[in-house]
Amino acid sequence: MLFIINRNACLNKSYQIFKSKIEPLLKEKKVSFEYVTTETVAEAINCARNSVKKHREVIACGGDGTVNAVGTGLLSAGTLEEGQVVMGALPIGSSNNFALQTLKIPRHPQEALKVLLEGKKLSIDVGKTGEHFFFNVFGIGVGGEVADVGQRQWPFCRLPNIWFRYKLPALAIALRGISTFDVDVKTDKGDAFSGTLIFANTYNGKGEGKYLPLNENGSASDGVLNMVLIEDISLAKYVARPSIPIVIRKLRKRGKAHFFPASKIQVKIKNSSRGEFPFAYIDGELFKLEKNTFSIEILPKALSVISG
Repeated sequence: MLFIINRNACLNKSYQIFKSKIEPLLKEKKVSFEYVTTETVAEAINCARNSVKKHREVIACGGDGTVNAVGTGLLSAGTLEEGQVVMGALPIGSSNNFALQTLKIPRHPQEALKVLLEGKKLSIDVGKTGEHFFFNVFGIGVGGEVADVGQRQWPFCRLPNIWFRYKLPALAIALRGISTFDVDVKTDKGDAFSGTLIFANTYNGKGEGKYLPLNENGSASDGVLNMVLIEDISLAKYVARPSIPIVIRKLRKRGKAHFFPASKIQVKIKNSSRGEFPFAYIDGELFKLEKNTFSIEILPKALSVISG
């Protein structure tokens, strides 16, 4: 078992958490393990890619961004067969939606380790756009703006707290004016949209954690992506309301929110109020769009994981 620890996760406390709470239990249970620490996404990807030669279980220690890096490394190794290498997640990052909501891993480190050692193995779908994989969400628009404020402009917003990570940046964006973009969307199921949006997110599973559960019947193993489009509205409704799903249901009734289940989606961005590409993010981390036309697809049951 290999633990890949993102040293920057949990306000740089991830390594300390592993050494004080996880390593002693591993030794007590006589588990054969190794660990490596990483500082960058590229390091985590390379560690995971190289791990398939030696390890059958690879654990991402950090948040959603760390899970994405480790999963990307495993998938890009090119030698994976179903069940050959299994990925797990120790949720000690700023945002842990994938580990907590999709994999059902407990937040408490010791309880999480119990699941990683005794949990069930299952195969999950993986989203892909271009050469980039996503396990939870690929978002364009306001979610990317929130990530830009929280990660690049105000680093203190990386605290694992909904107000710091989401609502405070959203308030700042609402005050300065939210960006919009014109888009054409077509899916392989026959759905289509053309118009102005503030939000275009594609989810693998139920949604984006407990604060944005958009599809209660969704699963990361159902072979379907769920795209959610929201037209130009006041962002204040996102920030002020305690329940975002209630807001989105009301928007859907008004024809301002659109839900498209699909296996493959074609997107063309025609214009952005930013004067360039709109903000974007993958699994909680900023992502730079480089083309105005691209596809989003699902890779069914592409990765084996440990689940609670």
